[in-house]
Amino acid sequence: RAYKDALDPIRERYGEREALRLDLAALARLSAP
Repeated sequence: RAYKDALDPIRERYGEREALRLDLAALARLSAP
């Protein structure tokens, strides 16, 4: 999960919950056809 590195600044700025929400949204986009 290369984009996990990109989430680190987001996690620091917005917190773990927002980073997790964005992470799940990105996963949903990646797995969508």
